[in-house]
Amino acid sequence: MKNFILPIVTFLCLLNISYKVIAQNELYPQVWFNEKDASSKLLEGHATITGTAFTKEISRIQNQKHKAKENTKVLLFPMTEYLEEAMRLQKIMSEIGGKVIMSKKAFSYRLEALTDANGNFAFYKMKPGKYYLQCNVEFLGHDIAEKEIGRTDYYNGYGYAGSTPIYEAYNYTYDGNHLLVKTIEIKEHGEIVVADLKPSVEWFRTYKIFGAKIAAGDRCGRINGKYFGKCTEYYDNGQPKIVSKWKDNAQDGTTLEYYETGELQVKSNWKNGQLNGDAIFYNKDQSVIKTETYLNNILVSTKTK
Repeated sequence: MKNFILPIVTFLCLLNISYKVIAQNELYPQVWFNEKDASSKLLEGHATITGTAFTKEISRIQNQKHKAKENTKVLLFPMTEYLEEAMRLQKIMSEIGGKVIMSKKAFSYRLEALTDANGNFAFYKMKPGKYYLQCNVEFLGHDIAEKEIGRTDYYNGYGYAGSTPIYEAYNYTYDGNHLLVKTIEIKEHGEIVVADLKPSVEWFRTYKIFGAKIAAGDRCGRINGKYFGKCTEYYDNGQPKIVSKWKDNAQDGTTLEYYETGELQVKSNWKNGQLNGDAIFYNKDQSVIKTETYLNNILVSTKTK
C-alpha cells in the first residue's frame, strides 16, 4: 500500500516550455505513453520538413515582425495518443494560462533543429506521419505607456473643487517570448513539407478563468497550487500501477494498486491525506491476504484470512 506521489518532472507545455515546474494551474495526461510506438515514428525516412519561425509584435507604436534568433531550438514530437491527450487538455488550460505537464519519458522522444540567421529550420530523413512542432521566439519589444507628471486644480464658486491628473507618454522596451506551434503531416516518402511557425490569434486573446471546466471529468492536475482529480501511474508495459484520487492537495477516496500483470493488489481508503477505513490486500488470484483497518493513518486492527 502506497501513498501516491504526483511526479514533478521535465515537462512540455503547449503554451510554454521549460525545465522547471512553476505553474499553479496544471493538468497531467492520464494516457499511457507507448515508447515503442513513439520510437518507431522517429525512425529515418526520406522526407523533409522545412520552414521559418517568426512572430509579430502587437503594440500601440508598431506591428513589427521578429524572426527567430540564430540557433533558436525547434522541437519536433511524433503524434501519439499521449500527445493528442496533452493537446486536448491544453485547450482547457489555455483559458486560464495554465500548463500541461508531460512525463520526462514522453518529453524525451523528440527531434531538435536549430534556426539559421534568418529563422529558417529543417528536419531531414523524416518518415510519413503526423508531427507536432514547437519553438520559442524571443525578441525585444517596444511599446508606449503613460505616467502621471502632475495635476491640474480647478475651482468653482465655492472654492477648490478638485483636480485632474496630467499624463505624459513615454516609450519603453520589454523582453518578449512567443511560443509557436504547428501540427503537420507527411503523406508520401520523399515529400518536402513547408511548415512555417507563426503566431495565431490565440496569442492576443484575453483569457477567462473556468475552474469548474478544468476539474470536470477524470482529470489529474493542480489548480492554484493544489493537486486534484483521479491520477494514474503506469508500469512500463502499459498496465495501471496506482490509481488514486486527490482533493485540495490531499489523497482522498479509494486508491487502487495493481500487480504488473493487471490484477488488483491493494484497495485502500484515504481521507484528507490519511488512511481511514479498510486496506485490503489481494493475491493474484484475487483471494484476500489480509485486511488492515486504519483511523487517521493509525493501524487499529489486522484481519488475516
